[in-house]
Amino acid sequence: MQVGVCDDESKRCTFSGCGHISFLAARCGFCGEMFCPEHTSVGSHNCCAFGVQPLRCERCGMVVQLEYCGQSAAEAMARHTTSGCQPSQSPGTKEGQSNRCSYRECQKNEHVTIICDDCGNTYCVEHRAPQSHRCKRMHVRQPVPESRPTPSYPTVASNAKYGPRNTERTAFGRPTEGCVTPLVVFAEGFGVSPFFIHFRPTTVVGRMVDSTVSQAELESRSVSSSKRPWRLHVVKRGNGPNGLCVSSPSFSDTLEVAGISGGTIAYIGTEDSVSGTVQKELLKLLKKKSEERGRKKSGCWCM
Repeated sequence: MQVGVCDDESKRCTFSGCGHISFLAARCGFCGEMFCPEHTSVGSHNCCAFGVQPLRCERCGMVVQLEYCGQSAAEAMARHTTSGCQPSQSPGTKEGQSNRCSYRECQKNEHVTIICDDCGNTYCVEHRAPQSHRCKRMHVRQPVPESRPTPSYPTVASNAKYGPRNTERTAFGRPTEGCVTPLVVFAEGFGVSPFFIHFRPTTVVGRMVDSTVSQAELESRSVSSSKRPWRLHVVKRGNGPNGLCVSSPSFSDTLEVAGISGGTIAYIGTEDSVSGTVQKELLKLLKKKSEERGRKKSGCWCM
């Protein structure tokens, strides 16, 4: 077949002797190779990964993936052992092995763990995302993002200047009995307007962050292009220097344990702390929210 200047090489069939380029080409979910429609099924390209039992290292408990089609299990295990395999610190405790984060640089052992859909390993809440644990199979399922210049977005102060884009009555999510509705505010540079969103009190903080980030991605491309891990800070009225109480709960805590309620602000960003300037802006939002509740309660709420 003659190759044209507009042919997409990423759509070329990798089956031996084929090499056909097709816009309908797809990756095999087992071996990760690209095939044309004629060779997409596991039988038509003699998939070497289909039906193969996953290899699990007995030293560290991680699932070992084959690096290429046809690689023997012994070779894959040997390469894994020499590339930084770390044995579990508590081999006699099954619970310690099953709940320990598989990320090489992390030794957390939490009650809440997440299994990665791409590589099959178990991770703590902080390293649950493929980007956070440098997932080796992430490139198989996710296309390379298009390189575009990052636009300049307004700061959190200018975002909050016009107030939230919805109300507690029109908050995102499904309202349920006893639900909490915090005000979500993203850090400067992300260009996201503050918004209210419903959650159950038993929802874990990590799940809340995932949901709010997904909602923010609909408004700002800067959110989806962020590579750093997210940080959540719970902000409410208190006896702090700026009249606030700021805390950073664990991602495995429930919203009830983290103190997140309808009278709090969930401040989301990538920094480990909230600057004094930002705290002043958040205090203005809390005061405005408190005044609106007071007017509504006294019967002065205008419809």
